[in-house]
Amino acid sequence: MRGEPPSLDALHRDIGEVFDAYHPSRYGYVTGRAPLVLSHAVRAANAATSADRTRAQGLLALAYQVAVAVLAKLGEADLAWIASERGLAASQQADNPVVLGSLFRSVAHALHATGRFRAGVELTDAAADVLQLHLSSRADDALLSVYGSLFLTGAVAASRADDRRTTTAFLTEAQDSATRLGRDVNAMWTAFGPPMSPSTA
Repeated sequence: MRGEPPSLDALHRDIGEVFDAYHPSRYGYVTGRAPLVLSHAVRAANAATSADRTRAQGLLALAYQVAVAVLAKLGEADLAWIASERGLAASQQADNPVVLGSLFRSVAHALHATGRFRAGVELTDAAADVLQLHLSSRADDALLSVYGSLFLTGAVAASRADDRRTTTAFLTEAQDSATRLGRDVNAMWTAFGPPMSPSTA
C-alpha cells in the first residue's frame, strides 16, 4: 500500500524545495527528490476532488517542470520532451496563466535540448499570444516574470536559429517586461528582473 497521497499544501512545499535547490546547483538533492515529488504529484492529481482539481493539476504541471529541468541537465532530451508535453497538458487544466506560462517556458527548454530551435521560436510567439490575453488584467510579479523569461528563452532559440531580427525583438519584449516589473524577484523561480545599471552594479 502506498498510503494516502500527500496534501496539496505539502506537495506545494516539496516542489518549492526542489526548485529552490536546483538554482544553486544542488543537483544531487534535486535528482534524488524530483522523481518522488513527481510521483506524489501524479497521485495527488488522480485523487483530487472537483474542488481541488485545478490546483492539483497546476502542481502536477510544476512537478513535470522540475522533471524537465533534471532530465535536460542529465542529457535525456527525449524524456525531457515527453515530460514537458505532459506538464503543458496539466497546466492547461490548471486555470492559471502563470502556471501555463511557466510550462510554455519548460517546453521551450525541452525544444532546445532536442535541437529544435526554430520550433522554440514558434512556440514563444504562440505562447506570447496566449499570455498577452492576461497581461492587461493581471500584470503581477509572477506573470510578468514568466512572460519576460519566456522571451529570454525564445531569444536563445532565435539566436541558435541564426534569426537576428527575432532575437532582438524577443530581447526587447523581455526588457519591457523587466521594466514593468521594476525590480529583481524570483517569482516562479525565474530569477527575472531588470538588468543592473552601472550606478547600481
